[in-house]
Amino acid sequence: MNPTADFDSSRRWKMKKYVSRIILAIGAFLVIQGFLMHAISPGARCDLDILLEAGKRYASNQAVYRLEDLNEHTKPPLLTPLLGMLAALPREPVRIFWDLMNLLLPFVVLGLWQGVAGTRLRWTDTRLWTAAAGALLLLRGAWRAEMDLGQYNLLTLTLTLAAWRLVRRDGWTMAGGLALLSLLLKPTQLFLIPWILLAHPDRPAAGQLRRFALGSLILVLLLAGLDALHQPIGKLLEAGSDWLHFLPHSSQKHILRWDNFGIPSVLEIGRAHV
Repeated sequence: MNPTADFDSSRRWKMKKYVSRIILAIGAFLVIQGFLMHAISPGARCDLDILLEAGKRYASNQAVYRLEDLNEHTKPPLLTPLLGMLAALPREPVRIFWDLMNLLLPFVVLGLWQGVAGTRLRWTDTRLWTAAAGALLLLRGAWRAEMDLGQYNLLTLTLTLAAWRLVRRDGWTMAGGLALLSLLLKPTQLFLIPWILLAHPDRPAAGQLRRFALGSLILVLLLAGLDALHQPIGKLLEAGSDWLHFLPHSSQKHILRWDNFGIPSVLEIGRAHV
């Protein structure tokens, strides 16, 4: 035995424990401070308000897709029955619920990501919570914007990772429903569908892909059926037609915005300077 080596090892272990506790304390402070600050903010969550306003318009037979809006609603119409249900609730409780969701989802994402990364840390493991607190420190600005604007990037990421895990465990039907729901929230998630399908250790068979498609179809029927309880199904089809005509004009309106970094914006800027 080497007493010096044992002493050094013990000292390093204690140092790691103290550093972990400090990071955890800072992370806990940021979570509490962030939630309290945004929960009482009266003028925030414009992204959530856009969704709720779209649901309210749809439920009252008004035009959902309006190019004259400063930040217009651009989500597929199949989502609007759910938005209409949310819009029927008092606005402030919905905002608080959204804040709580965005507060807790980073930890759900961390748990789901363990499966993607192939790690197996228990929820009681200090390293897991240290990683969560460290991530909050690094991504504090993005997380605050998520809370302040009432965004749903974390929700979309959670649905995508959950679908990946389900495919990994052969739960193709449920994965198909979750993947479609993430697609309705963020149509650009279409590019991640192949990544979800390739999560299974073996190459997807035709039967598995059919089950994935069935899960998506079940969600479509549930949402359409939910809408049909309140109004004719033709209204949803009409909204779909409006959406398809509206998208090109909306894209043209926003493509050169200073905060757009997508490939279409880059190509358009390049074409303008040729």
